[in-house]
Amino acid sequence: MLKIPSHRKSAIVFDAQYVIGKVATSFLREELRHDVDSGTARFVLDGLSISQTVAIAKAILSDPFLAPLIDLKLPKSLFDSFGLPDDVITERNATYLALGGTVIWLTTTG
Repeated sequence: MLKIPSHRKSAIVFDAQYVIGKVATSFLREELRHDVDSGTARFVLDGLSISQTVAIAKAILSDPFLAPLIDLKLPKSLFDSFGLPDDVITERNATYLALGGTVIWLTTTG
């Protein structure tokens, strides 16, 4: 957790997972802003922890611009117990999902 020094009048405390989610959604908004109707974009998370991936997933799902654009899919074996919506959790593998036609967000953890 990042804490602002106490000598300031007010302190802002950020949770690291919150910041990770905000950075990811900012990046995706920028990438998708001009190219929403041009086809499929695939973004793969690789090497992030499960908690980092969950933070990004929740940030995407709560973002009013990104949520309707991204077909978010996370493997059931890793993400079933984090309170994500049922349509996000899948038993399908990345190869199967890569054949789809909308924006797909895939993940592996490392």
